[in-house]
Amino acid sequence: MAPRATDVSVSGAAPWSGGGPRQDPMTGSRAAFFAALRSAPPGGITPASLAKASGAGETWIRSALGVLCGNGAAVAMPGRLYAPVPGADLAAVYAGVLAAADTKVRALLLEAGDLRCSAP
Repeated sequence: MAPRATDVSVSGAAPWSGGGPRQDPMTGSRAAFFAALRSAPPGGITPASLAKASGAGETWIRSALGVLCGNGAAVAMPGRLYAPVPGADLAAVYAGVLAAADTKVRALLLEAGDLRCSAP
């Protein structure tokens, strides 16, 4: 019987390499994004302002905001504004979601028999 996504442990497995290793969520433009969102004014901050403050692209910012809002670390407000949930560790939430996604992808590839250790 093939393993299910919830049965697969990736402890000690190599990190996801689709397009290169994942960037550490607390470096470079990502760290600047999390800092800008954490210091958002009480009325919230726009994705464009987060892009300007961090240097990150708006596509990545919208994706990250979706991850953070979908996991209770940030909230979307009227007028395309976003704010952090007080006390939320934005980088940890984001990194946790990425790790879970990597685990799920690996499990699905194992299940499909499409995880190769060497070139075909």
